[in-house]
Amino acid sequence: MSQEIKVLVFGGIATLIITLVGIFLLTGSAPSETVVSDPGTLVRDFNHQIATDSARVTLVEFGDFQCPACAGVYPIVEKIRTDYQGRLNFVYRHFPLSQHRHARLAAKAAEAAGSVGDKFWDMYSRLFQGQSEWSESSNPREIFTKYAGSMGLDVEKFTQVMNSEEFTDRINTDIRDGNVLGVDATPTFFINGKKYEGNFSYDAFKSAIEADSN
Repeated sequence: MSQEIKVLVFGGIATLIITLVGIFLLTGSAPSETVVSDPGTLVRDFNHQIATDSARVTLVEFGDFQCPACAGVYPIVEKIRTDYQGRLNFVYRHFPLSQHRHARLAAKAAEAAGSVGDKFWDMYSRLFQGQSEWSESSNPREIFTKYAGSMGLDVEKFTQVMNSEEFTDRINTDIRDGNVLGVDATPTFFINGKKYEGNFSYDAFKSAIEADSN
């Protein structure tokens, strides 16, 4: 390599370094957080939530009942909710992915359970716990109806609501809001209006929640 080329190469590297240092000084060392500018887009009045007035942290999940990752994180979220009872609000929003053919029907089943007998959270749990049973079934409606019966719901009414379009707009609103908020995978979580970028371990969630509870 000639001396002239060496000067050009090293000069270019020096310029790049100076530029990066300038960006660093302007933006700081920490990556910017995705903060929700409109809280009304994050939580709607109709969204199902387990909440108390004393809680200082709100955890919002955009989830898909047929998503394996959502089922995997479900027990961790349950432990977080239990350990932070009274200190944490939890909101679940529907974000059924197009590649999961039964996900939208499962969302309707959860809403129907909530409408018919205030059993949304019971169905929410049953859907995640039994995901392997119904996700590949050729007749998931039959399985969802079985779940409803085991909860003591009026099966006929439950089936009618699940098969109707009563909750289509609600589910679609969740999806639209998710798109606006940059949700592109499930599960996606927000903690006090900030998109959670950590892993889905209990300790990682705990650290993020503790940081926002002070």
